[in-house]
Amino acid sequence: MLHNNESQMIFCDSHDTSQLYNFDMEAGKIVEQFTVDKDKKVSNMRHITNRFKNGQSSAESTFVGVGERSIFTLDPRLNTKEKAAE
Repeated sequence: MLHNNESQMIFCDSHDTSQLYNFDMEAGKIVEQFTVDKDKKVSNMRHITNRFKNGQSSAESTFVGVGERSIFTLDPRLNTKEKAAE
């Protein structure tokens, strides 16, 4: 998923869907690796999407994750390894 004015890409590990990666397209490398939550409550994340229509073209930092039984907000600005905001 494109993110942060289309300068970053957020994607998940196909083998461990609780792991997310923040790829900086300008630098050409992964700049951050984080988990959804430390308790692994969201073990089977299905999708990630922007919070708003055309959100990839804005400076909106948060995005939405959809798990097998949950929907949650992720905020990469949180100063923890786990980025689930709510």
